Amino acid sequence: MKKLLVLGLMLAVTNAFAQTDPKSNSIGFYFDELGINNALASAIPYTMVNAYLLATRTTQSAGMAGWEAEVAVIPAPAYPPAYVVHNAGENALTAPIFQVGMATALPYAPVMKLLTVSILNFGTPFILAVGPCTPSSFGGLRPGYADGADPGLLIGLTPSCSIPVPGRPYFCIVGWFMHSISATEDDSWGRVKHLYQ
Repeated sequence: MKKLLVLGLMLAVTNAFAQTDPKSNSIGFYFDELGINNALASAIPYTMVNAYLLATRTTQSAGMAGWEAEVAVIPAPAYPPAYVVHNAGENALTAPIFQVGMATALPYAPVMKLLTVSILNFGTPFILAVGPCTPSSFGGLRPGYADGADPGLLIGLTPSCSIPVPGRPYFCIVGWFMHSISATEDDSWGRVKHLYQ
């Protein structure tokens, strides 16, 4: 594969291959609340597109007392996105930067809904990214969460895909809307397949 491997056709078959990220302690954007579809090929114009920031396969049986991450919609939409933090969480920072504490711990589940981002569909492709917040409890290297029973126990979260956002250290692209995904010739087929696992 020369310079460009266009995976636009794979968006049409994403549903057949996608499943919740198999890695432990992952975080990513999905267009369903089960963590299956991280790509959406289309939506009705001038309606809201909801993307869910989900933590998947967390390792703490006591759940989550809080979480932190910064999210990005690229390019920035003309109409600002709406953000809804779940589980009665309180954000100590300003969206799209989140340090969220919860009055009661979010119970453990294989897929934990943290945030809904609603974006008005103008028919313009966009990507969704996640990375560490500033200030960061994880040295500015990753998003993360606090154990539900011991909030002093911090666990890092790994983005569900490993495609970096240019100019944003430690930020990764984890969701696509009406977007073709490109990879350089240095990328392996295994990495490409990982996007859809």
